[in-house]
Amino acid sequence: TSPQSGIALLVAVLKKLAKVKCKVVCTTHFLEIFSLNLVRDGIGAIKAFQMVVQLPETEDDLGRPLFQIEDGVAKTSAGLLCARKAGV
Repeated sequence: TSPQSGIALLVAVLKKLAKVKCKVVCTTHFLEIFSLNLVRDGIGAIKAFQMVVQLPETEDDLGRPLFQIEDGVAKTSAGLLCARKAGV
């Protein structure tokens, strides 16, 4: 799917699952679902958490995941950082 189609599908599924009070763990790099207010943290039984990542401090630094979860919506995606660290 295109990113736009993926976002639309994800939002529709999350809203439906929240409506029927289904407990789900969903991971995504589609931060747009929150930044565009398509889904809102704490509204309609949806609660956002984010993984903590140490961002690179220099160009040669790859950063690293800290394997910690915090409340709230991430401000940026570290998906490309994690992919580069994995050699992708």
